[in-house]
Amino acid sequence: TATPIPRTLSLTAYGDLDTTETTGDVPIWVAWGDQNRVLSRKKASGLEERLHAERVEIIDGAGHLAMLEDPEFVTGLVNELMDDTTTAKQAS
Repeated sequence: TATPIPRTLSLTAYGDLDTTETTGDVPIWVAWGDQNRVLSRKKASGLEERLHAERVEIIDGAGHLAMLEDPEFVTGLVNELMDDTTTAKQAS
């Protein structure tokens, strides 16, 4: 059975994703390089559901290190997440 991730817990290994779920109270976005050969999309099937991800971005042409391969795009995603989180917090 899956173990919920508390707000302060970080994953220490990729294998943790196989047995961990989030509670959905923390916004999670998943960004995935479509050329990722370390963790394929097939291997990660269900990851979005287990993490209750609000958004999934597949980054065209990027591999496992999308933040190095397309830093402008990934920075834009992080900025959007921060903006959305700040806006939601201010609205509540």
